[in-house]
Amino acid sequence: MPRMPRLNQVGPTLTDPRRGRWLAAVVLLRSAIAFAQPAEGGAVPEDEPGEAAAPVSLELGLDVTTAYFYHGFNQEDCGFIVQPSASLTFRLFESEDVLIEGTVGTWSSLHSQKTGAASRSDLGEWWYEADVSGGLSLSAGPFCLSATYCVFASPSDAFATLQELDLSLALDDSELLGEWAFQPFVLIGIETDGQAADGDELGVYGEMGVAPGLTFEVAGTEMEVAFPLTVGVSLRKYYQDDGGEDQFFGHASAGATASVPLGDSGCVATAGISVLLLGDHAAAANDGDDAQVVGTLGLRWTF
Repeated sequence: MPRMPRLNQVGPTLTDPRRGRWLAAVVLLRSAIAFAQPAEGGAVPEDEPGEAAAPVSLELGLDVTTAYFYHGFNQEDCGFIVQPSASLTFRLFESEDVLIEGTVGTWSSLHSQKTGAASRSDLGEWWYEADVSGGLSLSAGPFCLSATYCVFASPSDAFATLQELDLSLALDDSELLGEWAFQPFVLIGIETDGQAADGDELGVYGEMGVAPGLTFEVAGTEMEVAFPLTVGVSLRKYYQDDGGEDQFFGHASAGATASVPLGDSGCVATAGISVLLLGDHAAAANDGDDAQVVGTLGLRWTF
């Protein structure tokens, strides 16, 4: 999402297109790692007899959130914010311990506040952001390496189109630590096109985090709870102040998320709450507030 001040002085969210996506990405990476990682005895678990792994899968998502932040920058925190998404995953290659997948996806954020809208159409004024992305991931043993190219556009003309290359590495440490696994990851976001709010220079963003969690049953239904912790920093000219000085610390967040399947419908309900702590530059785009609490409810369908 663009790093820009709010044009109409209305507010932020918990998820950003990849922070909404960062947790989704961690979940997807963990799923890919779990598939590729050998089970006890050194072999990948086989599918049920007569049941071949689907070469293509589709995930649909719908989130409602109290605020939308991107890399610590407040995009909107007032009114109704809904964020639909869809992604197709293609299984390109698999062996006993290696899995290569390709993914194409789209993500949007619609705001009742018509954040910074210049468009004159009713739908266009609501449609703050529409993103498309494509990427590849390689899972080998406990590691998953992925590269994703993202294009961020605004149907409401609230900001100019931006482009970014994201590189990430995730580690599934559950075999080593069991229930105490931290599921660490690192991400580097490289701006490749589009003018950021801090000037004409393209920046490089860095993020690292963990997502420990646990699984348990409630009334015969399996629930998952995770406790993600992340820190976002400037690796090169990403959090610059008005004088051009680059600030290393951008933001940090801590939260809790829960997910539960809704019967045999193939739908999973999610709920989460997060506390964001903002660096000076990110806080300036949040009316000077250096902290924010964000809540999100969502649904996920996988086919």
